[in-house]
Amino acid sequence: MKQLPSIISTDPLGNTPEALEVPEFEEGADPIEAIAPVCGARRLFTGQVVDVQRSTQAGFVRGRLVLKGLDDNQAHLQIEKERIRKL
Repeated sequence: MKQLPSIISTDPLGNTPEALEVPEFEEGADPIEAIAPVCGARRLFTGQVVDVQRSTQAGFVRGRLVLKGLDDNQAHLQIEKERIRKL
């Protein structure tokens, strides 16, 4: 059996992290399948990142990812996050 380290979970606002205990899993087993139920998550895509574009515009960090699936599907993900400066 293999033990993954504890992982940290935060709410959508990033408040109060809490550690989640990840269960043991058999050698060769899929670690995503072990972690997902603990986090209340599920696998959406299996593949690799083939392109990343990042920029900062008008106080926002913006990005675009292109993912290529193992079954030749493609996914495009756009990200935008407000850039907050600490005083």
